[in-house]
Amino acid sequence: MVKYADSMLKLQELLENKAAAWRTGPLVIVISIATSLTNDKQIELDFATTIGYNNFKPRKPSDGNCYWLPAHLNENTDDYRAGADYIHPIFVQACYRAGFNIKANWKKDDDCILFSCNRDRFHNEDKNKDYFAKQTCNVKDKSKPPVPRDRKTVRPIKEKDEETCKFSFRVYWDDSKKRWFLPHQQSGSLMHCGHSHFDSKYLRIERKHGLSQDEQNLATDCFQTKNSTTATANLLNYWNAIGLEWHQLHYLKTKKKNDLVIRGMDPDDVSNTAEISAADRTLALLKSKPNVNVSYTALIAELESGLLTLKRRKKGINNSITIEEFTKDLDGGIDRPEGPPA
Repeated sequence: MVKYADSMLKLQELLENKAAAWRTGPLVIVISIATSLTNDKQIELDFATTIGYNNFKPRKPSDGNCYWLPAHLNENTDDYRAGADYIHPIFVQACYRAGFNIKANWKKDDDCILFSCNRDRFHNEDKNKDYFAKQTCNVKDKSKPPVPRDRKTVRPIKEKDEETCKFSFRVYWDDSKKRWFLPHQQSGSLMHCGHSHFDSKYLRIERKHGLSQDEQNLATDCFQTKNSTTATANLLNYWNAIGLEWHQLHYLKTKKKNDLVIRGMDPDDVSNTAEISAADRTLALLKSKPNVNVSYTALIAELESGLLTLKRRKKGINNSITIEEFTKDLDGGIDRPEGPPA
């Protein structure tokens, strides 16, 4: 009888052998390449055929040696390059559909964006810990330290003899013509190593790269009309077939709600975002529409007065929802289970 452990070891060996080296397949950018510098008609391009030559940036970019991105992509700033409808998402989505993820770095000396595989350099655990130690942690109870999270890196680990991936290519900026372009032949590499080739439905793409601005507006409209995160995710996945995960869209939903409240708080105090409650959001929504004829009454009472009854929803068997009274001692003068009084 074959043991489970033996089967898992064989599966691991198979995956390691498959990840040893593989070549990128077609990268098709469906609507993002212009026919020429003066003809902005969009064409499909398999730009994998342009990568892997010992050539540098053309001295005089022209239709004879370059593919031009559409004319409306005519800016070059940090925010513009990473914008939802601009440079980074075009290529990140193309590689995502091809079965792997990439990241972007601006190279000022060469006037280009260097795109490379997410596993192009080794993971540095000490540097990673120092980075997260400096980040502000939002916690509801500031008297308690935040619960540490297990963070699993996607980068290779040198101590485990893992390899870095060499896949890379560049997208250049022509400042005189105010246009982005891909050379017909450029350096870089189409070879991957150290990771497997996946179907895109098994990969995770960052939300900022997976949704256009119109799709983000659509998601916001869905949330404002009280649609659930699941229903919104189904609509967006039908719209663009990217397949964002539930928690990515739920974060967007929560962020939009909190933005209503944060405008009225101290913008320098980032920690206050952990204290936003449903009551805070309701009051912020009412106060944000001074021209709308809305009247409301807010009743405030101490828990010990007997005028307040706290209740909470609880999910039971078969996802049934029950509402029960909350009788636990809140301790510390807190008037509700989820945070200090509004």
